[in-house]
Amino acid sequence: MDSELTVVRLGLLGFGSVGRALASILASERSWLREECRVSLVVTGVSTGRSGSRTDGCGLDLVELLSRAEAGGSHGPALDPAVFVATCPADVIVETLPLEPYTGSVATEATRSALAAGRSVVSANKGPVAHALVGLAKLASEQGVSYRYESTVADGLPVFNLIRFALPAAGIEGFTGLLNSTSSVVLDALAKGGTVDDAVASAQAMGIAEADPAYDLEGLDAAVKLAALSAAVWGEQLDVSSVQREPVDKGSRGRSMDAAKRGRRLVSLAELTRRPGEAPRGSVRLADIGPDHVMYPLSGTSLGLTITSRLLCPITISSQQPSVRDTAYGLLSDILSVAAG
Repeated sequence: MDSELTVVRLGLLGFGSVGRALASILASERSWLREECRVSLVVTGVSTGRSGSRTDGCGLDLVELLSRAEAGGSHGPALDPAVFVATCPADVIVETLPLEPYTGSVATEATRSALAAGRSVVSANKGPVAHALVGLAKLASEQGVSYRYESTVADGLPVFNLIRFALPAAGIEGFTGLLNSTSSVVLDALAKGGTVDDAVASAQAMGIAEADPAYDLEGLDAAVKLAALSAAVWGEQLDVSSVQREPVDKGSRGRSMDAAKRGRRLVSLAELTRRPGEAPRGSVRLADIGPDHVMYPLSGTSLGLTITSRLLCPITISSQQPSVRDTAYGLLSDILSVAAG
């Protein structure tokens, strides 16, 4: 019966490829979510930097929103993100603003404003997690709301939930993985003789590249993800600028082709470690790996993460050719967790 449904109003802050993928899932899976999860998810607001904002307490037409966005139309007058999240008639703000790798300031301020207004926040933006998680989590607790960010590191892979619920007291010591799909797509293309520009264009067409693809190719996106892991798992902030980074550029073409000739792959490998008594250390480097490496089969957009710990053997999780829909599912998973209390 409808009276048994939990109704959750959503305000979408950002409506790029990930936000639109989430809206598409909400539209197509509405009946499934009602029947399977007994939840009704109603989008009551949307706000973007380019196309303005729109709210309706009774709910917006998702099909119309998606059509308008694809056509490049305006949603309405522009609003400051912090104002939108505080005034939108929503229970949960879904934040998918562009990455600001060194500060995350705009998304952080919007998240803080939403939490202070008594709204839970679900985010795919690793910037606020990397730079301000401790304060944001404290504020969420004080306000009796939630701040969740499962999609920030590896699209739909359950990284934080896995550690939180399945690895208690394991003593996490480090992470190694392929955390940036764009870099992998470019390196795979270079191995076949392609160009950086063509490969980046392909990644942008898939909707997986950051608004500034340099963040991907220079290792910044992966570095911020390492900082987010450090903050969430160890409660220690890792200075993004301290992460050693090796970029993917035109000079990587020869190395990629040479690795391919030897039956190997050149990948952008992210690593994070914390030794007893020392601060966490991170790096994003180009690594020549062979078939014996656990990450070797993960080509294209595929992502993988190996978790090392004191009490357990290394655990590796991976996703095969994820798309923006997988990132959107990570947001949906967090929304459903909030709905379930």
